[in-house]
Amino acid sequence: MEPCITALELVKSNLGFYAPLSRDAKRASPESSLSLEITPLEYPGERACEKYALVSCTKALEFDPIADIYATTQMIVEHSIPSKYKASFGDARNGILRSIQRAIHKKSLDDLKVALAAWNENMVELKAKKVFAPCEFSGPAASYHMVSHVLEQAYSRSVAPESNLLNVYEGFSNNVYGEVKHNFVNTIIQEARIKPNHVFVDMGSGIGNVVLQVAAQCLCDTYGIEVSDNPAKLAAKQKKEFISRMSRYYAKPCGRITLKHSDFLEDAEMHEVIKTADVIFVNNYAFNAELNQNILAKFLDLKEGAVVISLRSFLPVDRPTARSSRRSNAIESIFTVKEHYFGRDCVSWMNEGGQYFIHTVDRKQLAKRYK
Repeated sequence: MEPCITALELVKSNLGFYAPLSRDAKRASPESSLSLEITPLEYPGERACEKYALVSCTKALEFDPIADIYATTQMIVEHSIPSKYKASFGDARNGILRSIQRAIHKKSLDDLKVALAAWNENMVELKAKKVFAPCEFSGPAASYHMVSHVLEQAYSRSVAPESNLLNVYEGFSNNVYGEVKHNFVNTIIQEARIKPNHVFVDMGSGIGNVVLQVAAQCLCDTYGIEVSDNPAKLAAKQKKEFISRMSRYYAKPCGRITLKHSDFLEDAEMHEVIKTADVIFVNNYAFNAELNQNILAKFLDLKEGAVVISLRSFLPVDRPTARSSRRSNAIESIFTVKEHYFGRDCVSWMNEGGQYFIHTVDRKQLAKRYK
């Protein structure tokens, strides 16, 4: 198992963006004078413990270790700890969670250290009882909220430090970079009814967010393929961090993940995978007509019932006039397509909502047409 990138490492790599945890600390201290208060944070995984520096973040968009502690402890109690053990951690009104929350709000270093010591003691006791041990291998899939949190942790540690590389692309080309967000991926999972025995493919997978989320939430086999160098490089780093955190830190299972740095139009191995796919996702929002037609040609051998979800439709949306104008011998004729809508803040390139399309392979409609 690859070692995780710790919160302490992130702070040490950018000491100039941090200050002592105190209400009086309004600006970053000189790197040479910043004394780091370091504490461990126990996770559900066996021997899983992450080191944190208890410092304030002084620059927006930089990694905030205190916010990460708060979100992580809340997430573990809500989504990892069995119900009969939750009471020992309290809630937002009392107990350990309340102590952590209050110390963070007061920016009290001493109070936070005491609260985290109590947290660690309780977590060690639960791990000694083997409460979490089976989950990594046989437990249920992590919840959407848990997976989203682990993705944010993996992103902040593996992608964010080099996120400027994602802006290196040719404008108005097929390689313009954009991400779909966790809430939209969750919608896709529900709409496509992705199951553990399914094969999921992301054509143009970027930094791998969609593939990782589907693998963790659905426990299915997932494949992503990305042609651009920088996103593919960061995807490989994020995959290592995400899998380590899911399995090693949170003791949660994950489906098999395969990421390739290649052209999905030319890669022979992926062509064979596509033939077996149950669900394919294509973020073709910025693709030109020629590329969309070339992608459509890859779908000729899809199995019956396979689903293709895209941001632009590959064929006219199913209405009587659209169906009557479709050529019976065209690739498009194997699909039915339905138009759906996503809400605000679902994609990185715009705040408002938009459309997406679900294409389903249904060759029976051809047979009916010739009866």
